[in-house]
Amino acid sequence: MRFWVRMAATSFVVAWSSTAGAQPMAPGAPPGAPAPAQGAPNLPSSGGLTAPAPLEDAEASSSGNASSSLAASEAADSGRGLTWFWLDAEGGFQHVGLETFDVDKSNLTAGLVPTEASGAFVSAGLGVQLLFLRIGPRGRVGFFDDWRMYSVGGELGLRLPLGFLEPHAELGGGYVAFGSLADSPFNVLADKAQIHGGYGRVSGGLDFYLGKVFALGPFASWEFMGLTRPGVALSDLDPTRVGSLSDAQKTAAALEGSGYGSSVSVGGRVGLNF
Repeated sequence: MRFWVRMAATSFVVAWSSTAGAQPMAPGAPPGAPAPAQGAPNLPSSGGLTAPAPLEDAEASSSGNASSSLAASEAADSGRGLTWFWLDAEGGFQHVGLETFDVDKSNLTAGLVPTEASGAFVSAGLGVQLLFLRIGPRGRVGFFDDWRMYSVGGELGLRLPLGFLEPHAELGGGYVAFGSLADSPFNVLADKAQIHGGYGRVSGGLDFYLGKVFALGPFASWEFMGLTRPGVALSDLDPTRVGSLSDAQKTAAALEGSGYGSSVSVGGRVGLNF
């Protein structure tokens, strides 16, 4: 009898020790579900489903990725920032036709002025920039064997900054005049016989930024010109040249003429941007 009592007591002690050392079960967890790890947050559960872990780690990881992407973008960008003011200079080759859209050559030039010429030109402009738009005045001088071409007007440009590259396009218009008609009978009265009118210009190119301020690049432009020439009396022409004129040229010179021309230019541009 004593033997059986001792065995029962020993079994009770062993069972109680095993139960005390076991991990507690999560509230609401089904029988046989694993107990939560030591130190884990006490997460709510219902019907055997436990709420997901807090999002602090995921948010920290997302923030880190965004910061890395931003840093990479800044490294790839030129870091120029916004531009408020600009000025530039241009130069290159230009071909001009005074009567590109006029079959009757005696109408504008009276056969006394060369109607086509090629030569060099220089140009300068300045203005302000509002995000992607530029606006400001521009002047240009073309140097040709028989005359000079002067133009001044306004320009509106669109620019797309792509890191250190910046493609651009412009529309412009203004006043154009031809002077220094050295090889025509009008040379002694260039102020009275000057060919002048208006122009419209479209241009485009690609600038390369070599820093935050300095840029250079190629460009091309095309102009349309509407031109007029006042009539000049024969008495106002150089007497030594009047005799060499035909009757048709004398008549045409005395009448006012008009015509439509165009020009094509290719060259390079250097600019400062602030």
